[in-house]
Amino acid sequence: QTLMSPPPAYPGEAVRNGLTGVVELEILVGIDGHPLEARVVRSSGHRLLDAAARRTVLAKWRFQPAMRNGQPVQSLGRVPIEFRLD
Repeated sequence: QTLMSPPPAYPGEAVRNGLTGVVELEILVGIDGHPLEARVVRSSGHRLLDAAARRTVLAKWRFQPAMRNGQPVQSLGRVPIEFRLD
């Protein structure tokens, strides 16, 4: 469960070039709820967007750690992040 998940800043170059897409990340969440790793499992098709999503998740997102036998444990989860120009 995500406790804090601010959207990534849309890279200026991506906005200027009209780039959109969905990045799917696999995230390793530590016992403290901080993401330890974020790996692109499905690219948006644009490196700029993929990198922005990964950077934001690692720096700013926080999760409710998974529990096993009453103890927090590391867990893997996947999350899609959409970049859309409205």
